[in-house]
Amino acid sequence: MPCVWLVGVEALRYFWRLRNTTEARTGIPRGRWIAAPISSAKLLRRMLLQNVTDYGYAFALHNATQLARDLVVARGPWDKAPALLRRQISEWDVPCAVHSTIKMALAVGSVPDVEPAINEWVTVALTSRDRHAVAMASARSAIAASGAGDPAPDVASDAAADAAPKAARTRTPNYARKPSPKAVKSMDGQALAPYVEAWLQTPDGKPTIAAVGGHFRVGNPKAKAALEALGLYGVDPPVIELGAR
Repeated sequence: MPCVWLVGVEALRYFWRLRNTTEARTGIPRGRWIAAPISSAKLLRRMLLQNVTDYGYAFALHNATQLARDLVVARGPWDKAPALLRRQISEWDVPCAVHSTIKMALAVGSVPDVEPAINEWVTVALTSRDRHAVAMASARSAIAASGAGDPAPDVASDAAADAAPKAARTRTPNYARKPSPKAVKSMDGQALAPYVEAWLQTPDGKPTIAAVGGHFRVGNPKAKAALEALGLYGVDPPVIELGAR
């Protein structure tokens, strides 16, 4: 069934092009059909697809594309060639210089010499990647030389930006707030003194070892050391000046 469908589509293409073509069509000679039926059928299909009505012109285009294919294969694998070049060769999409050479040769009845134009076309197409790479490298070098490239990273600014959040997270202790027993346990008398001073400025604060030890739940030595750091131990009677040390 797929073969029947394909034959039907090609037949519709053929009759539609015959109906919409005003130029006189010169068909493929019968001798070619007998000698090479498969290649003749392929040539006829390409003539219909490209709307080429003259057999001589189509045969010259066919030879030109075959020459281009041979040049590509001679310089490397066919499947490694640029996709655009392979499509152009398969669809007879040759440069205008090739068309002009064929037309002038057919007009005077000579054999078209398309090899120079085909050779130049294939060479340019096969080296397009290398030329683009060289152009990109030159452009990058020019940008780097003019100083228009990306600026160097500012290490000092980055370090300051990294340090800023850490500095923001550093908080001043709130001495007016009673520390937790765990925090008090890790403190010495000197570290406990600011908390004791803040507590003594409240109505319940008493500058005695027993009062400090009971409020902060510390032993007498630590309470004594905190009062000594504040200069309040040994004062008889102890005097507290609120708001000043």
